[in-house]
Amino acid sequence: MIRRFMRRWMLVIVVGAAVTLASAPPVLAHLLKVFAEVTGDRIVGQGYFSGGSFPANTTVEIFGPGRQKIGQVTTDAQGKFSFKPAKRQNHTFVIEGGEGHRAEWTVESDELPASLPAR
Repeated sequence: MIRRFMRRWMLVIVVGAAVTLASAPPVLAHLLKVFAEVTGDRIVGQGYFSGGSFPANTTVEIFGPGRQKIGQVTTDAQGKFSFKPAKRQNHTFVIEGGEGHRAEWTVESDELPASLPAR
């Protein structure tokens, strides 16, 4: 009798756990991503979550060689940002969306206009 009760109880626990896990949203639904490219004399980019939303009004830190911080910008309502580089060097854009969400993208120096002074 007790064994039958324990088996049923375990079945209820296993089925309940399976239903809970199946109905939970996938972790990747909130994966933060960022992209940036050179357009004219500016670097433009956008941060976005894989679920379709944007990191609005979020700080994007910009780092040069040796991870030296060289600036920061703020995203707009659609997660877009723009930066005018002063030197022809690598620029790494880092965006943090809270709750451990972080993404970065590097624009290589050879993607920038040759008219910019070298680092």
